[in-house]
This record gives sequence, C-alpha cells and structure tokens, in this order.
Amino acid sequence: MKKYFFIFIVILMILGLTYSLGEKIILTLVGGDMYVPIMRVKTEENKLAFTFNVLREDDLGELLNLLKQYNIKSTIFLTENMILDNSLVEMILLEGHQIGLLAFNNRNIESMTPNQIIEELKNISQTFQGIGGERIEIVRTLEYKGTVSAACKTLGIKYILWDVDSKDVKEVGVNDIVERINYHVKGGSIVVFNTSYKYTFPAIRMLLESSLIDEYQIVSLKELLYHDNYYINSFGEQVRKR
Repeated sequence: MKKYFFIFIVILMILGLTYSLGEKIILTLVGGDMYVPIMRVKTEENKLAFTFNVLREDDLGELLNLLKQYNIKSTIFLTENMILDNSLVEMILLEGHQIGLLAFNNRNIESMTPNQIIEELKNISQTFQGIGGERIEIVRTLEYKGTVSAACKTLGIKYILWDVDSKDVKEVGVNDIVERINYHVKGGSIVVFNTSYKYTFPAIRMLLESSLIDEYQIVSLKELLYHDNYYINSFGEQVRKR
C-alpha cells in the first residue's frame, strides 16, 4: 500500500511541477531518486536573476556593453567551446559577471552513459578552473535532462533552469518579451534570455529602463542562490533550511 501511495505522490509532483508560463517539466527517476533542477529561489527579498544563454561569440560584446551601461551583474552561460576560451572568460570575469556552462547543446546526450556525462562535466570543470581560477559551479541545458541533473548532483554542481522564460526564441516582438517577464516575475525568479534572437537586446534595454528596476534588484545567480543549508523542493524552488 505504501508503495502505491508513493507512486501516486510522485505522479502528482510531476504534474504539479511547472514553469511559471505553464510549461510542464518532466522529471527523470534515476535509481529511484528525483533530481530536481533549481528553477527559482524561495526568498522574501526583492531580488531576481537575469541569465543569458550565449550560443554565438558575436553576441557577447553587445551583451557586456548593455549590462555595463546599466550597471547590471548577471550570469552568462557559455557553450563548451566558449567556456574554455581564455580571452572570452577573462572578458566576462573582468566585468564582474558569473560564468556557467551551457552543456551538451549540440550533442546527442541520450547516447551517453551517466558515467560519460559525469566525466565530461568533470573534465570541462577542471580545465575551466585553470582558466578562470574556480571550478564550474552551475550548469544548464536548453531543456531539462535528468541524466545531467543526476551528474551535477554527483559532482556537487548546481543544475539551473528557470521559472520565467522570455520566449525570445519565438521572435514575436519586444513588447511580448517585456510583458511576459513583467507578468510572471517575482522575488527569487530566474529569468532566461537567449542572445541570438532579434528582439532580445531591445527587450532587455526596455526592461532595464522600466519600473522593474525600482521593484527588484537584478543580481547574478551567485548572489541570488543559497550556497549551503538548503534543499530543493518538488517545485524546483531552492529553499533555505530552518
């Protein structure tokens, strides 16, 4: 009876765990455990994080200039090739931003074993440490991957998704992005932007010139996240233990 009750609870949790935009995330059960990504931080502070997925080196200069203009510190996720580029890493760190790994974006991860994923993340982290002086602390994929989440847990790396998606990839328009973020964002939110799209930078500029800045402090994930004494609940919220 207890077994069936547990299965019922797990199903409810899977159905209940959604993005703020209503998109369902499917959790992978690995060895009987659920590896839940961090999607937001449960906090009473009016802080939120703007995070950026950078797939092209050409986008980086414009992003850094824009953030510098508005004195914003953020978290920038780079692909495996970019995160091991000395000059790019130095450029980002000198501006005071945090770097995360945007992992396996051009790889068929389903063909990799859990050990292969662990070893690859470990090798990239060790190489990055020689460049940036610190090991990789945060990893993201473009969509939820249970095997990556499990590997991150094994390595003591935080696996980060988001609770507010800008939907800039749809290229509907600047107002669509701005209205979507203003509607869904709240204290502790993690907002995701993708820098390769037409309306991303104009929308960021509009947001940074709006009343959003008066309501919230925009910080990097390093400042927003808890680094000890926390747990992740079934909704992907990072919660401080009492």
